[in-house]
Amino acid sequence: MSLHTALATVLLLLKPASALMSAEWSSLLAGNEEFSLFPTDERSAFGSAISPGSRSVLGIGLGFAKCGTTFMNMVLNEHENFYQTHKESHYLLPNDELSRCKRAGPPNSTSDYINDCFDGRWPKKGEATLDFTPRYGIYSNVQSLMETVKVLQQTTHNVTLRFLVSLRDPVIRAESTLSMMRRLNTNGWLTKTDAELDEQLVNNLTDRAHTDGFYYQALRTWLRSFPKHSLLVVNMKSLSDHETWKRIYSHLGLAVPSESQNEQLLQKVKALYWERQGESFMSSGASPYSATLSVKNMLNMYYERSNEKLWELLKTDPWW
Repeated sequence: MSLHTALATVLLLLKPASALMSAEWSSLLAGNEEFSLFPTDERSAFGSAISPGSRSVLGIGLGFAKCGTTFMNMVLNEHENFYQTHKESHYLLPNDELSRCKRAGPPNSTSDYINDCFDGRWPKKGEATLDFTPRYGIYSNVQSLMETVKVLQQTTHNVTLRFLVSLRDPVIRAESTLSMMRRLNTNGWLTKTDAELDEQLVNNLTDRAHTDGFYYQALRTWLRSFPKHSLLVVNMKSLSDHETWKRIYSHLGLAVPSESQNEQLLQKVKALYWERQGESFMSSGASPYSATLSVKNMLNMYYERSNEKLWELLKTDPWW
C-alpha cells in the first residue's frame, strides 16, 4: 500500500460515524453524576476513584499491545487485594483462538466469565481482578467487544465494571511490535536485518503493527456508549509516576500504597521485567529493532491526523 493510499484510508476512518448505540444500552451505563473524573494531564485522561473497600471490581483492559500492559499487570499483581487467573483471557471476542479459559468465548453472562476465566471466584468488596487482553482495543474488534460487555453489564450482580487502557507513541509501538516478532521468529523473521524490517513497515501499512496504533478510532467508538468515568486512559510514559499509579489503583477501587512503598514496588517490578526481557532476547539470539530516521518521519506523518484527533478526544496536550 502506498503512503498516499494509506493516508486516504486513515482520513476515511476519521470521519464521524452516523450510527450511535441504542438509548437502552446508554441507559445501562448512566450514573456519571456519582463520580468525579481524574484531572486530564500528561499522565492520564478520564477515569474516576472508587473508595477502597466499597465495591467489587471486575476490570477489563482494552490494550493496547506493546504499550506497557505486561508491566502494569505485574505491578497490580503485587497488591494484596488484586487477583488474577490469566493476564490475557482472550475470552470476550468471538472465535478467538488464543482463549485461555475453560471454554471459548464470548460469555452469555458475567457468571460464565467468572466461572470460565477466574475459576469461579467473584471479587469481594475491596477486591479487583482484571482481564488485560491487548487485542480487545483494536478498532476492528471494538464493536464485538462492546456487544459482549453489554451482556456483562446486564448480569454483573453488584460487581462494578471498570476499563483500563495504556497508550504509547504509535511509531515506537510499531518498532516494538517488530522487535517482538523478530524475537519470536514470527514468519521466520529472526534473521531479518533492520533494513528488511524497515521495508516491512513501509510496505505493509495495513498490518496490525500499524493499525493497532490508531487509538483514536477505537476510543471514540468506545466512549459513545461507555461513560468517561469508567475508562482510565494512561500514558505509558508516566508509568514510573506515583500520581499515575494513585489513579490506577483508585480507578480499580484498591487502596493506594504510600509513595515510598510504591517507589520500592516499581523498582522491584522494573528489575524483574527487564531481566525477563533480556533473557528472552538472549535465548532467541535476536536484537531489538530500531527504524531509521526517514522511516520514523514517514510513520509520524502517517499517524499525524489520528494523533491530532486523539488529543482532541482526550482534551489534552500531546503525549508524544
